[in-house]
Amino acid sequence: MSPAQEPRHDDERGLKRHHAKRRVFVPVTAGLLLLTAFLVVTSAAADTYRSFSEAVPVSGEPVGTTWHRSASAGQRGIGILGDSVFIAWYGEGPEGRGVYITRSVDAGDSFESPVIVTDTADVWAYRPCLVLGGQGHLYLVWEDCRDADPPASDIYFAKSTDGGETFGPNVRVDDAGTDLTEQTDPAVAVDDSGVIYVVWLDERGNGFSGVFFSRSLDGGLTFEPHTELPNYEPGWHQYGASIVAFGDGEVCVSYVDERHVHPNPPMYVTTRYSGNAGVTFSPPMAVDSCGARTMHTSVTYAGGREVYMAWVEEDDYCWVARSTDGGQAFNPGIRVNEVPADLDVISTLAADSSGYVAVAWDNSAHVLGYGESRDRGQTFLSVIELPGPADRDYVTAVIDEDRTVYLAWTDDQDGDLGDIYFSKGTADCAGIVDGGTSEPAAGRLFSIYPNPFSFRVKIQPSREISGSHIYIYDLRGRLVRRLPFNGGCAEWDGEDASGHPVDTGVYFCRVELGGEVHTSKVLLLR
Repeated sequence: MSPAQEPRHDDERGLKRHHAKRRVFVPVTAGLLLLTAFLVVTSAAADTYRSFSEAVPVSGEPVGTTWHRSASAGQRGIGILGDSVFIAWYGEGPEGRGVYITRSVDAGDSFESPVIVTDTADVWAYRPCLVLGGQGHLYLVWEDCRDADPPASDIYFAKSTDGGETFGPNVRVDDAGTDLTEQTDPAVAVDDSGVIYVVWLDERGNGFSGVFFSRSLDGGLTFEPHTELPNYEPGWHQYGASIVAFGDGEVCVSYVDERHVHPNPPMYVTTRYSGNAGVTFSPPMAVDSCGARTMHTSVTYAGGREVYMAWVEEDDYCWVARSTDGGQAFNPGIRVNEVPADLDVISTLAADSSGYVAVAWDNSAHVLGYGESRDRGQTFLSVIELPGPADRDYVTAVIDEDRTVYLAWTDDQDGDLGDIYFSKGTADCAGIVDGGTSEPAAGRLFSIYPNPFSFRVKIQPSREISGSHIYIYDLRGRLVRRLPFNGGCAEWDGEDASGHPVDTGVYFCRVELGGEVHTSKVLLLR
């Protein structure tokens, strides 16, 4: 079936399905491990600091044979846990139409055959959103048409407690009953105590899409009756809801509001905060006016109480704003791309606890764009563009604590049907060294001795820097070791995180403190 023939919705009979069968591994070509030269940069290459691997298909079927989509309403279709990478997508798979998960257990070097998540046979399902919670559990929500005729749809949820090997029964989230309205664009989050939160768009009642919210207190077995985040000026649409949760019941929801708060442009991106696990939410807070084309937001959590939000404005720029209080207030947005890029409305955002922020999008020419900040969103490096031999759309991204970026998207290079492709980006040495202060400045923060060393090196701060870490990188920009730096002297024994001795050579010691980056070289001689 071609995309032109693909119906928006369909109604199918329910059938529970188990997925514990042995899975076949789909190897990724050796080119994935090589840093290739296919990326194109919008400015000087020395300013990009990252190289992406060869793009490889991971849908699990012969390319160009059936249709697949990576579009995620919550802009989170990919997740990582240790060396496991999970990609959520929808379309035609080995077990018919539905939502699928494709998994790698070796950091993206190879991918297993996809596992179906929907437990109704051959159901039209769309736009899955994925989040990983405690104990390695996977939480997934999507649009589902099993209970209604097109174009009506509902919101469904499923969970995996075995790292994506199997998924439990599908649970309906919305409580629209038999009301044949569209419940669309879901996003999911889970806090540290295991409370699950879902937001979606709902046209129930007045025909204008509003942001609806529900939560589960029993691990996803049931969901509470919905709460609508009130639109204080009825008669205007809301779009692009995204959600994060963290700690013991802190929740931040972002979305686009069509209200004419400003005379021009007529829309703005806004957030709502809850500090009591979604029992109540703050009034809407306008973060920025955004123009008529903005239809999505993406919000992510980076540790502590740090939250970031991204959106695309009408003037074809991508923006990112940062909050340091869990999403109650945001700093002014920072523009990611330096020149207009004719961006499409979907963007995806990821961040780690050390200050790296990654944002990706696709433009009207179906080229993927990638921007990165290494100072907690204060500045962004030059945009990297990743064109393909054919259209690339619906990109989703995640970044791990080793600062490796993982991308997945829909790619038409094998025909108009579309397949799911994957690539990962590694920071190169130039970015690590040049991205911080000069060595003399770094030397004022800490000293390294002996240098060169053979068995053990001491890293001594010149002032107390409690709570920071020292990061050891090799010449290729790969993170070798992360060491605690709690006000005293950190020591490195020349071993990597797995306890294996590293080779003779130059390594870089990097400390991030108060938004500043300090880097110095150390020479290991065996």
